[in-house]
Amino acid sequence: MKFAEYLIENDKQYKNAINIEEALKLIKKHCSIMDISKPYWRGTKDGGDAYIIDGSKGYRKSYDTGNYYTLLIDHFTKPGNPLRSKSIVCINNPGKTYAKRYADMHMGNCYAVFPYDNAKIGFVGAQDMWDVNANIGKLTYSLNKLNKIYKACNLNDDSYGEFVKGIKTILQKDKVDINENMIHRIFESDVNNVEPYLKHAYNDSLNFKYGTTKTIDNNTESEIWISGNCVLIRYDIWKDIQQTLK
Repeated sequence: MKFAEYLIENDKQYKNAINIEEALKLIKKHCSIMDISKPYWRGTKDGGDAYIIDGSKGYRKSYDTGNYYTLLIDHFTKPGNPLRSKSIVCINNPGKTYAKRYADMHMGNCYAVFPYDNAKIGFVGAQDMWDVNANIGKLTYSLNKLNKIYKACNLNDDSYGEFVKGIKTILQKDKVDINENMIHRIFESDVNNVEPYLKHAYNDSLNFKYGTTKTIDNNTESEIWISGNCVLIRYDIWKDIQQTLK
């Protein structure tokens, strides 16, 4: 998630401030698998000492850059795997500096993130989702580039059905502008290619990994998204109480 991406997140539903004593009790009870010295990280505008967050109860939508990749990834996500729109986005332990930079740029704070043992996690395989390339038809574009193409064509980013309908409408037009011509190029001017190409681009070609803290790689830097309960502790406090957590 790039620094320029702005999100709508329903804080009241999915996030509650707690004190450090409560946070430590929850971590000891529910986060036994994670190496306490190597948490995940999240830069936010928040300032509290600690939080309990359940991304599955919230809703996140990218609105400045377009919500397309979240919409499409969610549509093709297999049942049982975490949805992007029902998760919080973090980075794993090697990306701590990246998360701290995000927090500094937004005059916020960096938080150590401790998912519950049963929380579901998606692993991008790159420092940022925007760095991921998707194979769509015979072409390869970054997710960032594809988002820009869709947004330039004013395609719907709230509904998969309406999004597909918008693409097919462009492909059936007699005259198109320079942005709509990119849609023709991607889908080879054939409405029958739209959904198979989208499925391959936003599912098969991305090679995301899914699991829990027990199975997800925490040594190779990567953006991750977490659906389920997490305990967050502000970085400066986490530094002071690491021994207490062990």
